[in-house]
Amino acid sequence: MAPIQVPMRASAATLAVLGLLAATFAGGASGAGNPNIAALQVGLRTHALYAGTVDGVLGPRTERALIRFQRRAGLSPDGVVGPRTRKAFGRYGRRSPLGRRDLAIGCRGWDVAALQFALAWHGFPSAVFDGVFGAHTDTALRKFQVWAGLKPDGTAGPSTYAALRRALPRSPIRLIQPVAGRVVFAAVGGGFGKFVVVEHRSGVRTRYAHLSRIEVRVGQYVKARATVGLVGATGEASGPHLHFEVLVRGANVNPLSAL
Repeated sequence: MAPIQVPMRASAATLAVLGLLAATFAGGASGAGNPNIAALQVGLRTHALYAGTVDGVLGPRTERALIRFQRRAGLSPDGVVGPRTRKAFGRYGRRSPLGRRDLAIGCRGWDVAALQFALAWHGFPSAVFDGVFGAHTDTALRKFQVWAGLKPDGTAGPSTYAALRRALPRSPIRLIQPVAGRVVFAAVGGGFGKFVVVEHRSGVRTRYAHLSRIEVRVGQYVKARATVGLVGATGEASGPHLHFEVLVRGANVNPLSAL
């Protein structure tokens, strides 16, 4: 299994880079890395109700945001994403769940956000999760299709969905430090579980949470592409994934445009 490598360049939000794809796209139950839960989080974020990480996990913050959305829409606040709740999202919610239509450039909606999340989880990020199938999503999809042995036609159809559903190997996924820095924290950090913080130049820090194993120590200088740990589910996590952040002088910035 190739290591996860996160390209980074400079500025705004937190991104979770995840390690194992859910066995199915369908459903709205709690679970680790469900693309449709990720699409829900994107929808809630557009309504300024959710400011957490888009991680595909129906945790307490997502549930609270969903209930607030349902109350605002005049629905029963049951925390369940049913047809009426999806309809309340308007045009965005009508296109759900992932897998019911072919997707290509120009498509928008819930299923596009779910696709973006699923691609990122496989290691093919398309910049932000926004439910808009643009050039970045097209590039990520074509790269995934090549990797999966499919025709890179830029259309997500049945064969692409089948490839996305396949479970990734269960061998540990090694986390690669994208740029050099010095480890300032490497221990259990409350809800973050096994947690590593690396300090770089100009007030930049990278943070890795929920690791299964830490492979660095405080004070250690780590070169670019060095391994800092293994993906896991320690702390407040319901399944294996990586919570990855970039901070500049204490403020979260977008890892895809940072450093």
